[in-house]
Amino acid sequence: MWAVIDQAALTKTVGGLSVMRDQLRHIMDMSAVPHINVQVLPNSAGAHAAMDGAFTILDFPDQSDASILYLETATSDLYLETPEELERYKLIFDLIRSSALSPESSLAYLTNLIDRLS
Repeated sequence: MWAVIDQAALTKTVGGLSVMRDQLRHIMDMSAVPHINVQVLPNSAGAHAAMDGAFTILDFPDQSDASILYLETATSDLYLETPEELERYKLIFDLIRSSALSPESSLAYLTNLIDRLS
């Protein structure tokens, strides 16, 4: 699993400081799992290709199962399957991943953020 999280999502106070610290620690714990990569997309990246909102690309171990794109909106869930739609979102993911902090720098950022919230 590879997650790119916008810095703004990590710094907006929701649920109080204790809740935020616990959530950030959970992200850090999950990033220590070998098959999970977490990157922070810093505010300094400016406008980016994923500003329309979050999306999830679902890939499956069996190569005969096609990838699916999942989008959650305010009113419904969308599942997109066409090769064109998938390629567009895979490109968007590659763009934001290349603009994000490395997994190691992201971990350092999260550690620093937790310290600031303490």
